[in-house]
Amino acid sequence: MGWRLVDLVHVLAQLPVSVRLDLEGEAHQLAEARLPAGAYGLSERVGLTEAGRTCWRFGDVSPGSAWAAGESLHSLPDTMAEVVESLSTGGDSARGDDEAFSGQRVAIVTNLPAHYRVPLFTGLARCLEAAGGSLRVFFLASGTPDRPWLGASEGLSFDHEFLRSIPLPLRRRRRPFLPFDLRRRLGAFEPTIVLAAGFSPFSALAAAAYARRRGVPFGIWSGETPALAPRGALRAAQRRRLLERADFGIAYGSLALRYMRSLAPRLPVVIGRNTSVTDVSEPRKDKDRETLELIAIADLAVPGKGIEVVVEALGLAKDVPCRLSVIGTRPAPGSALEQSMRDDLIRFLGPLSHGEVMAALEESDVFLFPSRVDPFGLALVEAMASEVAAIVSPAPGAVADLAVSGHNCLVVDRDDPQSWAGRIRELANDGDRRRVLAMHARETIARRWTIDHAVEGMMAGLRLAAIARKTP
Repeated sequence: MGWRLVDLVHVLAQLPVSVRLDLEGEAHQLAEARLPAGAYGLSERVGLTEAGRTCWRFGDVSPGSAWAAGESLHSLPDTMAEVVESLSTGGDSARGDDEAFSGQRVAIVTNLPAHYRVPLFTGLARCLEAAGGSLRVFFLASGTPDRPWLGASEGLSFDHEFLRSIPLPLRRRRRPFLPFDLRRRLGAFEPTIVLAAGFSPFSALAAAAYARRRGVPFGIWSGETPALAPRGALRAAQRRRLLERADFGIAYGSLALRYMRSLAPRLPVVIGRNTSVTDVSEPRKDKDRETLELIAIADLAVPGKGIEVVVEALGLAKDVPCRLSVIGTRPAPGSALEQSMRDDLIRFLGPLSHGEVMAALEESDVFLFPSRVDPFGLALVEAMASEVAAIVSPAPGAVADLAVSGHNCLVVDRDDPQSWAGRIRELANDGDRRRVLAMHARETIARRWTIDHAVEGMMAGLRLAAIARKTP
């Protein structure tokens, strides 16, 4: 992932409070690490020593952890998940000091009140209120016709407003909204911190312009990753310009952190831990059945979800007694996937409510996530939290933060039907291994990737806003 010394601070933020980290490096490396350490509330657990060499040591971690100490960042594995999982010992992670939020008025500008964001905003509002601050979320719309299952405008318990906006008829997977009254509505709220979700050239730039005019910290909250970010010099230049105006960033995960850093190397960023999981499931009881229940979740209107690869893989693994259920938009008429609906062992269930999705996961044995286009992939987080063994593509961002192949999931090395068939056959023929992977997956989410962790990650980003403004 192109490790820097500061990335070990992001690792420490996901480890129990008993763990300490000692860093040695050049002055600029330590300065870069100092900002997020303070934002995460880790200052007393991070020792910084200026030296001509780069090295680190984690204290009080799992005995024999491969990455507890070292002198070469190049020796670290490719993903943050591998490092964090090898060091984890269980226990509570850190919480920072909330006194700085007294009197702060935080504005978040985002698209929709999606069901997976409502618990995050609710928890964030409660934390800010307890610290003497306040939150208001400015939504560009209450829903969208092409994805009606995302809206959740009823029962929002936090302060919010819906702006006057229209979706622009651009040829993009998700149409951007053009807000008409964002600056005026922000002016009425008078925020002391402004956070924009994403790189919209309309809403994010308007929020940045407002923050600059009022002299308040401005931040970007993003899940874009290097591999899946839009191509084109014009859009990259627009995003660089936007990040030049930012005082801080909050990344969905480590790959999003890497993308923001590629555009703005000096921008201080924390990891906000993208999730939709409020609680992990109770430990599962073994189901005594002959047919392996496979499940996948995909919006088939979006190219690159990979369901056709899985369907072809099942054709190569006809010796495996299994059935696949796919949740999401139905296959297009006349497509190869529609033809596969004639097979009784493949069911396309259409869009389901979030509650129905979670119930379907509880009744499944293996979750398949073949997507090549998900910047993060909350479906994987929910499956792991439901204690379902997962087989995943290496492409989604969540894999870099959560997936350790052979420990809490299986990662498919090559994106072809033969590889998927082989992985499916592995778990079908080894129930004990399937159960161990599922148990470890549940532990991963419970230990470091629930809504409570996401709220603390967002609070760390807001602390970073104040710290970054005070730092010369």
